[in-house]
Amino acid sequence: MSNQITLPVAELKPALTGLSKIIPRKVTLPVLGAVLVARDGDGWVTLSGTDLDSFATVRLEQTQEGGPVMLLVPHADLAALAKGCAPTDIITVERDSDLAVLRYPIGNHTTEKRTQSFPIDDFPALPKVEKEPVAIAEPVRDAILDAFECASRDETRLVLNSAFLDVSDSRGHYVVATDGRHLFSSNSFSLPLGDSIIIPDRAFLSWKPFIEDGEWRIAVQSPIQKDDPSMVQISSRRWKFITRSIDGQYPNWRQVVPGSDQFKTTIQLSPDAMQAIAKLAPRMPCHDIANGTIGLKVANGDLTLRSRGPDDTNWTEVGVEARVSGAPQTVYINRKYLLRAMHFGLGEIQLIDALSPVRFINGGRQMIVMPLPVDGPAPAQPPTAEASSAQPQTNERETMQTPQTNENGNGNTHTAPEKPALEAALEQAESARDTLRTAITCVAALVSSLRVAQREQRASEKEIQGVRTTLEKLQAVRI
Repeated sequence: MSNQITLPVAELKPALTGLSKIIPRKVTLPVLGAVLVARDGDGWVTLSGTDLDSFATVRLEQTQEGGPVMLLVPHADLAALAKGCAPTDIITVERDSDLAVLRYPIGNHTTEKRTQSFPIDDFPALPKVEKEPVAIAEPVRDAILDAFECASRDETRLVLNSAFLDVSDSRGHYVVATDGRHLFSSNSFSLPLGDSIIIPDRAFLSWKPFIEDGEWRIAVQSPIQKDDPSMVQISSRRWKFITRSIDGQYPNWRQVVPGSDQFKTTIQLSPDAMQAIAKLAPRMPCHDIANGTIGLKVANGDLTLRSRGPDDTNWTEVGVEARVSGAPQTVYINRKYLLRAMHFGLGEIQLIDALSPVRFINGGRQMIVMPLPVDGPAPAQPPTAEASSAQPQTNERETMQTPQTNENGNGNTHTAPEKPALEAALEQAESARDTLRTAITCVAALVSSLRVAQREQRASEKEIQGVRTTLEKLQAVRI
């Protein structure tokens, strides 16, 4: 029975690219830099990779002859080898003791490369999600991807590095994300979930070949232990991605969404107008590089974009074709969020006043953006939805106010309020969890090193025993 596994290069290259979204470039545990190549009893070949938090597995298109077999091959070695091969070439892999043997064609000849392998037991066990996956409609998938674009990149706020699938309202489920400066939500869904779930933003989920690999299906495995996170599985035609959900309480995002009756001005943009803004806004001058400030000015039934350069005293104003209704006013926001709203097709803009959140909307999809002050001190970082949810505020205007740290001419200093105790406790818990993960990784690396040392010790003992046997034979020789 053959222990060789055949890997067509045409399938291997994209598979390794996808796994590179999971496998860390720098690993503290060498086995995490390896690809698990396996063939099951039915002849299906799979390649898997992990970073301990997430797992990705891809199945090749065709079955192969041969019995079940598994081996670990360093991702870097396999990728370098595949890079130099033609799409029509075939690479075979086979385990030989502690080595992985890779055979590949060069011209009319076949050569081989021997590289380090690892014991299969050293590779983290692939989690199993027992629940039957349920299909995700394409609008839900697109909403999740849009939410990832709006998620926070701040590693100290892990719960915000995610898309939140909120099923708490039976009238309609939501996909939500926020970075504390703007918030995206999309509703009118009926998600196949029993409980709300926080899906971490992983690079693999936004990888185009995975998005295009057929219908997405989702399944959530409840934790066995009380304090363990749930496991989320998202699969396509050939790929299966499993990750730990983020354990924690997502902020009360509804608290920062103004009521529909609060808006005083509405701007309607056509698709052509949105394209015009997308081309125009990046080219306009900017006096505040950190915030990318740009103004939306409504006056005399017209919409004007306004901005100025660092040394300009006068504003640059460019009119945009739009249907405008309501009170005249001017609101300043970060142009990055304006461009994102145009990219999402959110062509209706609703304004309250210069100090209140701006709403971009299209059907059940909306984006709430914090305004920016233009005059006076530089703006401090606005409160996140998480901070707002921890404070028992009822007034929407007060909830979205931006705290400022400012020293006036009289020497009086106004400082932003300290973080709520709940928020500080959550950050401490997240820090403790990260420390524990690092400790677990170090322990696993130590176990791996001890196993290597054990194998070396056994090899040394065999050599010593061989020398002893040889000496005994020499002693028995009579001259």
